Amino acid sequence: MFNVSANCSPIRPAFGKRDSHRNIDGEKLNEVNNALRSIKDDSLSDEDKAKNFNDLNAKLTDGMRPSSPLKVVIGAVCIGLAGFFLGRKIVGQKALDVIDKNTKTIDFISKKTESFMDKLHSMKPTDEKTFKGFVSRTADKLYKKLDTFGKNSIDEETLAKIKDNQPEIKKLTAKNIARSAITNIGGGIGMGVGVKEATDDKNGDMTPDIFQYKKPSGATSLGTVSTIVDTMDIISDLI
Repeated sequence: MFNVSANCSPIRPAFGKRDSHRNIDGEKLNEVNNALRSIKDDSLSDEDKAKNFNDLNAKLTDGMRPSSPLKVVIGAVCIGLAGFFLGRKIVGQKALDVIDKNTKTIDFISKKTESFMDKLHSMKPTDEKTFKGFVSRTADKLYKKLDTFGKNSIDEETLAKIKDNQPEIKKLTAKNIARSAITNIGGGIGMGVGVKEATDDKNGDMTPDIFQYKKPSGATSLGTVSTIVDTMDIISDLI
C-alpha cells in the first residue's frame, strides 16, 4: 500500500486554469485576425477599419499596466493603423479630389507610373543565385502585384469594352495605381499622427497620456482617434 502523509496538500487539477488562459488568448488572437482581415475587405469603409483597430487596441491592452512597454507598442501599432485609414479617407481623398480636377497632373503621374511598370516588366526573372537574380525576381513579383491591383480596380463594363486594347488597359491600370498611391500618402500622414498621439507623454513620466487620463467609459483610444480626425481635417483644409 502507498503511504500518504497527512501534511500533503491535495492535488488540484490545473487544466481548468490553463484552459481559461488559453480561451482568453484565443479570443484576443481572433480579434487580431479579424482586424487584419478587415484591411483587405473592400466592403468595409476606412472609418470602419479605423474603428476595428481602435477597438482592438482597447481589447489587447485591457488589464495591462499603464507603463507596460508592450502596452505602448500595441497602442502605437493599433492607433497608428487607425490613423492610416482615417488619413487615407480624409487627407488622401481630399488630395485625390484636387488632383483629379487637374487632368494634367494626374496624367503626368499616371505616365510616370506606367513607365515604372514597364521597367519592372522588362526585368525578366531568373533563377541565378546572385544579387541581380534576386532583384529580377523581386521586380517581377512587384510588377505582378501592381498589375493585378490596377486591373482589379477597372470596372467590369469598362474592361469588357477595352479587353483587346492593351495600351488602354495599361493606361488605366497605371492610373488606378497612381490614384491609390495618392490616397495612401494621406494614409501615411495619418499613421504618423496616430503613432504620435498614441505615444505622446506630455508630463514626461514614461507613460503615454492615452493610458493615464481615462474617461469614465474607459474609451481613451477613442478620444485619441477623435484627435486624429481633428488633425486630419486641419491638414485637408490646407490642400
